[in-house]
Amino acid sequence: MTRFDQGTVWAWLMGPFITAYLKVHGDTPGGRQQSLQWLDGFRTHMCHAGLGHISEIFDGDTPHQPRGCIAQAWSVAAVLRAAAALGLLNSAAARSLAGRLTHLAA
Repeated sequence: MTRFDQGTVWAWLMGPFITAYLKVHGDTPGGRQQSLQWLDGFRTHMCHAGLGHISEIFDGDTPHQPRGCIAQAWSVAAVLRAAAALGLLNSAAARSLAGRLTHLAA
């Protein structure tokens, strides 16, 4: 059983975290590489727990087991927002969708 005050990680915080990280460190190759590395774990997660979705929370300790809701909209929106900030979403429609999802999750 995971307790929220015992190291729980909220996936939705990854979007604002990556945005802040890039603002502090600049949109440099090193900053982008680090951000991509953090996002890569979600790619793997989306193939296992709630196919195509992102869970609400994760254990803080490795192996960061998913917990809570298996398909949390604000978690997906945050990761889409971070991906858009990194230019990973190729179309204007995908970037627009990421922006709308971010506003719905707020």
